[in-house]
Amino acid sequence: MSKRIGAGGMAPAGLAIESVEVGSGGVLLVAGPRSASAACPDCGVFSRSANSHYERCLADLPAHGRHVRLQVRIRRFRCLSPRCARKIFAERLDPSDAQRFSRRTERLECIARHIGLARAGARASVPPPDLLVPASKDTLLRVVRRRTTSTHDLPRKIGINDWVWRKGLRYGTLICDLERRTLIDLLPDREPATAAA
Repeated sequence: MSKRIGAGGMAPAGLAIESVEVGSGGVLLVAGPRSASAACPDCGVFSRSANSHYERCLADLPAHGRHVRLQVRIRRFRCLSPRCARKIFAERLDPSDAQRFSRRTERLECIARHIGLARAGARASVPPPDLLVPASKDTLLRVVRRRTTSTHDLPRKIGINDWVWRKGLRYGTLICDLERRTLIDLLPDREPATAAA
């Protein structure tokens, strides 16, 4: 049995919640972008002429001990520029809400990155069930690698630790900048020559 409740401040900033359904499987937020128009990715001309829409499902931060899914209605617009080769385009979510092709909101992706860094890729890197973060250990490692920012300043203090690809069979090396608290690299083995290079 599901019930409808008020939306409150549960949505990411660029989305407006249309309905909230709480059921035994978790919370489903149905949302849509706040803006009435969107810019064509090729020519940049704004359009209000909606052609159709499709649903995009994103995992979001848990709420009150329940998994949260965000079902976003993405509209397709007609490009109004006669010189543009693209006739129809889909609106894009704000990068602060969700990245293109992502299956998680940015705020859940940030939490997954912090869990991956805190656990340093250990075998037990799967988040505890009480955190309700739907991510496997491989997903956490992918998020950490994808979110690693490269800086041009050389680090002054680095930390080196080993981490597990596969317990008892394969280990790697984790190198991080201790001052900025950021990951520098994940190396495929524990050899000193690899770390020195």
